[in-house]
Parts: sequence; structure tokens; C-alpha cells
Amino acid sequence: MPIPADTAQFQRTNIVKRLVRFALYDRTKQDFVHNTAQIVAEWNKGNEDLWVFNNEKYESLGQVIFRTTEKYDEPMMQRYAIILELCI
Repeated sequence: MPIPADTAQFQRTNIVKRLVRFALYDRTKQDFVHNTAQIVAEWNKGNEDLWVFNNEKYESLGQVIFRTTEKYDEPMMQRYAIILELCI
């Protein structure tokens, strides 16, 4: 995802960080299941299409928890979606 070109409304120098927000969304209830988690990403001007997540540098990666179960219920799980928001 390249960063937009400089315009009167957007200046690249105003970018202070890059992060991804994500949440689990219940399509049946039309509502979010839990609070949104946020993960900081590094940015390299020479390769701005690449989002790098450094779990040794940023504690925010500690928020990401995946749970598995032996009682996987496929019809129930199909009602959920993961929503991602790429932020600069």
C-alpha cells in the first residue's frame, strides 16, 4: 500500500507512525466481538509497500492472541470476520 503523494491536504512529513488495527466482527449480530487490537509497523522510505512488524521492538505485538479448540464449529466460525485497518 503506497503512501499517497504530497498534496495540499496530505504531507508525507506529517506521518508519525504506521500501524494496523484489527478486530473480530460478528456478521450475524452486526457488531464487534471485542476491543480492537493495534500493532505498530515499521516504515522504510525505500520500500514503502512493505509493512514490517518487529515483535522484539514493539510491545503491542503482545496483544495478539490466537486461541484454538478441539471443538471447532465451522458454521459458527463462518459468521465471524477479521476487520483490518491500515493506518498512517
